[in-house]
Amino acid sequence: MSNLKVSAEMVASLRYGILIAVGIAFLALLGLISSVRSQAIKLVSYVVPFGLAAVLLSTWVSTEINNEPHLLLPHLAIVVIILFLIFFSDALEVAYTSLRYKLGDQFSAVEQRILSEMHQGDEILIYEAREWLVTFLIVILTLMGDFRTVYFFRWKIEDLHVWDFFSISAGTLFSLFFTTFPVLWLAQGLSKRVAKDCPQKMLATGGLVWMLIKTIGKITGFLGLDRPTEIIAHGLKRSRTFSPELNLRASDYTYYVASLLRYGYALHDLDVSIVIGANGACFVRQRVLYYVVSLSSDVFVRKLETDSEPDSEPEINTLAAFVGTLVRESDSRGSSSVSESDPRGSSSELFEELDQLAREGDGLDTTKKGLFSRIPANLSLHAIHENPDDRRRVHYRIDTHGSVDTSEAAFAQLVDFKTLWKPGAFRSSPNDQDTYYMMFECPCYRYRLSIDFDPLCKLRISDIKAQALCGRDNHWGEQDRLRRSLVYNDNSPKALSCELFYPFPGIQYKFSWTVCEVKPTSETKLLPATTTTTMNS
Repeated sequence: MSNLKVSAEMVASLRYGILIAVGIAFLALLGLISSVRSQAIKLVSYVVPFGLAAVLLSTWVSTEINNEPHLLLPHLAIVVIILFLIFFSDALEVAYTSLRYKLGDQFSAVEQRILSEMHQGDEILIYEAREWLVTFLIVILTLMGDFRTVYFFRWKIEDLHVWDFFSISAGTLFSLFFTTFPVLWLAQGLSKRVAKDCPQKMLATGGLVWMLIKTIGKITGFLGLDRPTEIIAHGLKRSRTFSPELNLRASDYTYYVASLLRYGYALHDLDVSIVIGANGACFVRQRVLYYVVSLSSDVFVRKLETDSEPDSEPEINTLAAFVGTLVRESDSRGSSSVSESDPRGSSSELFEELDQLAREGDGLDTTKKGLFSRIPANLSLHAIHENPDDRRRVHYRIDTHGSVDTSEAAFAQLVDFKTLWKPGAFRSSPNDQDTYYMMFECPCYRYRLSIDFDPLCKLRISDIKAQALCGRDNHWGEQDRLRRSLVYNDNSPKALSCELFYPFPGIQYKFSWTVCEVKPTSETKLLPATTTTTMNS
């Protein structure tokens, strides 16, 4: 066997050659990147980690064989077990952080028990006892890789001297690499990526490791090993610098996704258009895109109520039906920065495609591949009058007949509801205010309302008011948001428009106005034009 001992003299004699070689390689790399930059970056991102992994594995196997070959398999088993325990220890922490505020009745009995135990002891077990276990395992792995002599195949390496001022034993250097990269690649980094998207499955799978974490927590608590941490943490939290955070609200987007997952469906897009004709009759159209992620019920109902009877039976059409991607729990932890220019708070491809379905679902190009695909609309729609003697209240219901399975995919349905109401639908009178309101029984992403006049209609509206009511009381925050979303002009045939993102279920959004008749031009006297800014929240 040939031995190779790298000394300071050998390194000193080769250092100038190394500098020249590194310079040439650097220049060659710059030229490669400038010519084929994307391919070079992709190549480097594969070559470096897999090359490093091959060197580490070869060095570890060679060293074990040259030192004590009979211990290779037992040591391999120990390394696998340690990485397994670190993997599930970190995964349990991520899973608990994701599920800590979720309702317990959504989980199995085993998962409920584990979550309940994690909540106990001020969560010390999952956050602190887990750290004790992981630290202990990493120390063991570090000691297992700290060889006196390291072999790379048949070459023996004892010490490494860099220039004249730094030296490190080959065993220590290998131990650092052997602990760092396998732990990050195969345990800690890997577990966090998986547990972030699959927290519930990770919680159930890591039950055995949780038992070990509980045992470690009892031992450290009995011996008082966590007492210094407790004392210092108590002092830091009492200081102004580390005072507890305020109770910060979730973003509107996060709240919407969480509500959607709980309700099981949402009105992703509700577009209401009201046109007042020349004789005062009102043509009302509701265009609704339902987004269904779980079918606890396969019947969906909406209600329309006015102060006059319909002039004809309502017309209800299924414009299109689609099956596609489910919203994920991780989407509710998306971007928290919701602004007027970005009401979604996320550039989610899923919601962008739902927006497209709402705009052009009935004429969508089905040849393009996306997250949703068109399916036959095996549904039935019915218009229902609550009381045959009072035809002012109309319901329409959509029955899916159990033909849609949302266990693996979501369901989207675009519906068009049209009806013509007799004059007086909104109490049209020169001496009274008209009223239109909308209440949402489920989550809604976007709500649009427009009230227009037929060019031949001699009516106009003024004194426009908007209210957001919770019962009989004003919901001031939501009312301010609603008022800022209005766009209207007293002199324009387009009387009123509104676009509101994330309206709250249970809040009544009420619009009222005064109707006046336009007199001949020589006698016309209209109020000054009033316009408010549009806000997307």
